[in-house]
Amino acid sequence: MRKTYEVDTKPDAKGASKRTVVTVDDTGATPEQLFDQAARTLIVTAQGGWRRNGSIPANFTILVKDAGTRQPFVATPDSIAAKAGSMSKEEKLALIKKIQESLGK
Repeated sequence: MRKTYEVDTKPDAKGASKRTVVTVDDTGATPEQLFDQAARTLIVTAQGGWRRNGSIPANFTILVKDAGTRQPFVATPDSIAAKAGSMSKEEKLALIKKIQESLGK
């Protein structure tokens, strides 16, 4: 199989993007090579989601049929603490108050 994609790439966050036409050609590749390459891409994508959510799991299964969908934020003590790291003092105090209210205190 051979497929062509048009991609835009910036040299850095402030730079102007430049278009590249990329052709991906799997001629001669084994099914194992294709699977391993797909797995690497899926794993890197999952790692980005874990960083974004602030929680890195000990075990995780990627369902290829669901690839490309964002996984919902999973609230754990670690993920909430990671999110709170970017909050102001006032926002953190408001969060603490909401948590206390949810506990009936």
